[in-house]
Amino acid sequence: MNENIGIRLLRHVFGWYFVIALLVTSVQLISEYLNVKKSIFNELSNLGETLENSLAQSIWNFDVDQMEATLQGVKKISIVTGIKVTDTEGNLFTVDGNIVNDDILISFTEHQGDFGQGNVYEISYKEDTQTKTIFQYKFPIKDNFSSDKNAVIGYCYIYSHHSSIISRVKYGFFIIIINSLIKTFALWLIFLFFIKRIISEPLDLLNQATQRLIPNEAGKIEEEHKLERIYHSGFNDEIHSLTDSFLKMKNAIIDKINIIEKQNLTLEQRVLERTSTIEKINKELKHLSLHDPLTGLPNRNLFHDRIEHLLHSAQREEFCFAVASIDLRKFKEINDTFGHQAGDAVLKELSRRMNQSMRDADTIARMGGDEFAMLLQNIDKTSIEHVGKRIVNCAYDPIAYESESIFSGINVGVAIYPDHGNDASSLFRNADMAMYQAKKNEDGFALYNTQVNYEIHRREIISKDLEHAIHNNQLIIYYQPIIVSSTREVKGIEALLRWNHPDLGFIPPDEFIAIAERSSLIKTITEWVMKQSLKDAEKLKAQGYELKISINLSGRLLNDVNFFEKLGDILNQYSFPRENITLELTESCTTKNPQQTIDALKKIKPLGVKLSMDDFGTGYSSFSYLVRLPIDELKIDRSFLRDFNDNGGIVIEAIILLSHRLGLTVVAEGIEDENVLRIVESYGCDYIQGYYFSRPIGFDQLVVWLDNFNSSAEAI
Repeated sequence: MNENIGIRLLRHVFGWYFVIALLVTSVQLISEYLNVKKSIFNELSNLGETLENSLAQSIWNFDVDQMEATLQGVKKISIVTGIKVTDTEGNLFTVDGNIVNDDILISFTEHQGDFGQGNVYEISYKEDTQTKTIFQYKFPIKDNFSSDKNAVIGYCYIYSHHSSIISRVKYGFFIIIINSLIKTFALWLIFLFFIKRIISEPLDLLNQATQRLIPNEAGKIEEEHKLERIYHSGFNDEIHSLTDSFLKMKNAIIDKINIIEKQNLTLEQRVLERTSTIEKINKELKHLSLHDPLTGLPNRNLFHDRIEHLLHSAQREEFCFAVASIDLRKFKEINDTFGHQAGDAVLKELSRRMNQSMRDADTIARMGGDEFAMLLQNIDKTSIEHVGKRIVNCAYDPIAYESESIFSGINVGVAIYPDHGNDASSLFRNADMAMYQAKKNEDGFALYNTQVNYEIHRREIISKDLEHAIHNNQLIIYYQPIIVSSTREVKGIEALLRWNHPDLGFIPPDEFIAIAERSSLIKTITEWVMKQSLKDAEKLKAQGYELKISINLSGRLLNDVNFFEKLGDILNQYSFPRENITLELTESCTTKNPQQTIDALKKIKPLGVKLSMDDFGTGYSSFSYLVRLPIDELKIDRSFLRDFNDNGGIVIEAIILLSHRLGLTVVAEGIEDENVLRIVESYGCDYIQGYYFSRPIGFDQLVVWLDNFNSSAEAI
C-alpha cells in the first residue's frame, strides 16, 4: 500500500520532535526534582538553626523533658520523619520518630552544599528486604551559656524521608508533562494541516495526472484543470516548478503519440526479422549445447539422450545394441611432445575417421578429453568384433601435423544390451571395464566378460590392501646381480620389490606399483624400499661384499618438492657410500615432461648418488635429449634382446657406442642365454644382467649365491 508523502514527512519530523521534546521534558523533570530536594535541605538547615538554642539550654540544664517536648514539636513538621539528640560521644539523649540505626545501614553519602553549620547525608538502608532512602541533617549544638561560645556539647540529627521530595514534585511533574503533550499535539495538528494543503494535495494531483499518462488512459490526458489552478496559484516554489515540468511533458507526450504510432508498423516488421534471426541463433545454440565444438560430434548430453531412447526402443521391440567406450593411446605423450594444438589435430582427424567408419544409424560422441563413446544398433556378438577392429584400424595410418607424422592408437571396449546390462549406467560402466582390458591387448579391442569384471575387482582389492601390506611387512625385496661384462665379476645388485598377497598370492610388481603411483602410497613404498635396501647393502658390506646397489625410483616422485629433502634424510641415516648407490628411472617417466625431469634430477645429483635411465628404447627419447639429462648410466630394455636379429644387433651396438661417447656406462637387461651374452659382450657393453646368471632372489639366497658364484669364479 502506497504511503502519503505528507504523512511520511510528518512522521519523520514529529518523530525527531518527540525525541527532542522527551529529552527537554526529562531535563525539566530532573531540574524540578533537584530544586525541590535543595529546598527541603534548606528547610532542614533553617530548622536546625531554630532548634540549636533551645536544645543547648536543655542540655545545659539537663532538662530531658523539655528536650523531648521540643523534639515532639519538631516531629509534627511534614518534612521531618524523625529526630534524635546525642552528646559529643554519640550517647543518645532522646529520640522521636523514625531514625536509621547502623545495623540496617547500606550506604552513607554526603551532599555537597551550604547547609548552615550542619551537613546533609543521603542514607540507603534495608527495611523488610527492601532498600529505602532517607536524608539526614546533622548539626552541632554549641554551648551559648558559657565563656566558650564555640564549644560543642552535642549533636542533633533530623531525618527526612525521600517520599517528602516525591510528594512535592508530583504536581510539578504532572504540569510539565501535560504542557509538553498539549504543545506537541497542537503543533502536530497545525503541521498536518499545512503539509496536506501545501505538499500532499499537489503531489497527489501530480500522481493522478501521471497515472493518466498510461497508454490505456490516453483519452483522459487532457483532464488537468486542477493542475492548471496550482500552476496559476502565484507561488513560485518546487511544486509550481514540478507542475510546470509535468504540463510541458504532457504536451510533449501528446505530440509524440502520433509519431510513435507511425513507427509501430516499422517496429513490427523489424521484430519479425529479429525473431527469425533469434530462432536461427537458438538452433545454433541448441546444436552447440549438444555437440562438441572441436570435433563437431555429439557430446555427453546428446549421447545419454540417445542411449535412453534406444533402451526404450530395444525393450519394446526386443533387439540388441552395443555401447562402446573408446580412448586414444599415447594422447598425453602426444600433447607433451608436440603440443596441445597437435593434440587437437589428432582428436579432429581420428573423430573424422571413426565417424566415416560407422553406419548412418550409429552414433559416435566425444565424452571429454580423449574419451569417446559409440552406440551401435542391431548388432550382436558375432559382428561386434569386426566393427570394433574396424574402429581400431582408423588409427593405423599416421596423422600429418605440420611437418610431423604422429602415430596414435585407439582402445575400444564394448558391452552389449541386454547381455551385459539393462540400463545406461551399467552398459557404460561395463564398456569402460572392457576398454581398460583393451589397453592390455595388442589389437586394442575387448568385449566385456566376467574376467574383465574380475580384474577390476582384483585392482580394488590390491588398492585397498596395499597400505596394510606396507605396515605389516608383507612386502619383501628381491635382488638380481649385475655382472661386469669383461671380468664376469659381480659389480652390484638391483633391488626389486615383491608382494605375496595372503589371498591373491604373488602379485607382479608392475601391477601393484601402477596402483600405488595413482595414490600417495608410492612415496611411502619408495621410502621403505630405500631404507631396507640400504640396510641390506650395509649387511653385505659388513660380510665383505663391496657391491653397488641400484634402486628404482618412481617418476611420480619427481613432482614432489618435499621428496628431495626426504631422500637426503634417508641417505644420511646410513653409512653406505653414496657413490655406490644408483637411482633408476624409466625412460617413459622422463619423457612426459622433459624439462621438469631435468630440473628434478639436477636436485638429486648433488646428493652424491648415481642416476640411471632404465628400460631405454621403450619411449621417445633421442640422444640430443640424453645429452641434457644428468645421468650416469643407460639400461637397454630387455625387449631389444628378446627377439634378437641383425637389425636389432645394429641398434644395440649403436646405442652402446653413442652412450660411451656421452660418457655413460651401459647395462644390458634380460640376458637369458650364452649366445646373446657373447654378442652383447662383443659390442662393448659394460654390465650385464638377467636370468642367465640369476633370477631375482631374497637376501639370504643372495648371500649363498654370491658365495657360490665367487667360488666358481675362483675355480675358473
